[in-house]
Amino acid sequence: ESNRLILSNLLANQRREIKDFDIDNPTEFETIPEQKITKNITGLQYEGGYLDNKLEFSSALKYYTYNLSAIEFNSQQIIEQTEGFFGWNVGLKYNISDNLAIRGSYERGFLIPEIFQFAGNATGIVANGEIAPEESDNYNLGFLFSKRFNDNYAFSLTTNAFIRDQRDIIFLDINQTPLRYIKAEDVNS
Repeated sequence: ESNRLILSNLLANQRREIKDFDIDNPTEFETIPEQKITKNITGLQYEGGYLDNKLEFSSALKYYTYNLSAIEFNSQQIIEQTEGFFGWNVGLKYNISDNLAIRGSYERGFLIPEIFQFAGNATGIVANGEIAPEESDNYNLGFLFSKRFNDNYAFSLTTNAFIRDQRDIIFLDINQTPLRYIKAEDVNS
């Protein structure tokens, strides 16, 4: 009764088609080959309640994949990437009383880049097929307080501390010409 197993899947497709119009004759244009990225995240999560549901535990394993097929506009260089990797998280919540709880969690997370970060935008940002997904270790600690006075009035207060240790964060480097998205090795936030 106090246990759940959840299977989820998120599939996202992005397609981009760009037409290069002739400035002297806007009815004529050259179509640049379609760019596309398919992202898929499959997750298996367990949630359970213990000690008469005073202790709540959850954990998930996620498998991230992406498949990129694009072309760099200026050089016409083909960019293709296929990657797959695991992420996971774990969380605990302890209900000290009916009104007070403490919770903590850890996540090993990833953020797959958008197609324009890989392939540029055809106007001033060039491709960087070498960028990798952002990685982060996320830590969270929180306290929850709630009090119901009657059917119409309640008070709740939540406070959290959150630390994100990021690697390979992607940003637009405006200090080089031409512009391109690059990654920074380590960023703490």
